[in-house]
Amino acid sequence: MKNHSIRKNNTFTLIELLLVIAIIAILAGMLLPSLQQAKKRAQAISCTNKLKQMGIAHALYINDNQDWTACSYIAGGAFNNACSKEHPIWFVRLAPYLGVQVPDSSWYWKLPSYEPFTCPSTEPPRKISGENSGPYYGANQNAYAFCYERSRNGIKINEIVHPSRKIYIVENAFSRHYYFNLTNDYPAKWTFRHNNGLNYLTFGGEVAYIETQKLYDNQNSYANLTAR
Repeated sequence: MKNHSIRKNNTFTLIELLLVIAIIAILAGMLLPSLQQAKKRAQAISCTNKLKQMGIAHALYINDNQDWTACSYIAGGAFNNACSKEHPIWFVRLAPYLGVQVPDSSWYWKLPSYEPFTCPSTEPPRKISGENSGPYYGANQNAYAFCYERSRNGIKINEIVHPSRKIYIVENAFSRHYYFNLTNDYPAKWTFRHNNGLNYLTFGGEVAYIETQKLYDNQNSYANLTAR
């Protein structure tokens, strides 16, 4: 009697293959939102860390400049003028403390990199160097004095009431908009970058998150530097 060996077919049928693909697609669909949320959380943490570094840089700047804060705004607000040698603005002044060498040229605004002043979650991704680049953070316009010379700064730290509550730097919706007018009623300038909110740095060096609408509705308590 002959033994007939049974040959097993180890290949997938088309139906089985489609079933596997469907399962993988379902799993990917379940995991993708979690991965996107994890990416957003990582970007928010990176943004927070950048603001903390700016806070340390600003504290060092204040110590080196007789308690003057770094000027946040000049008359007219033009980006090129604000970043010139004649009118150096806050991020130009803080750049050396963050490892960015300010070029010795006729204009300061062409920094070699704006990476320390760029939130990683800005959309769409943008250049961090070159003529069309600039910070995606803005300093409180209420902290300015006319910066007509390099030695002149915005306001002395001891003139600010509750500096740990008052915003110095906040995320902006626009690149190159280096100042932030907290009393402005133009909502397009307000960013909802992190879960319908934004991060900010106070004059006291604290970094916090706030829902954009809450900040918008309570601007004076965050912007007015002499109000109690």
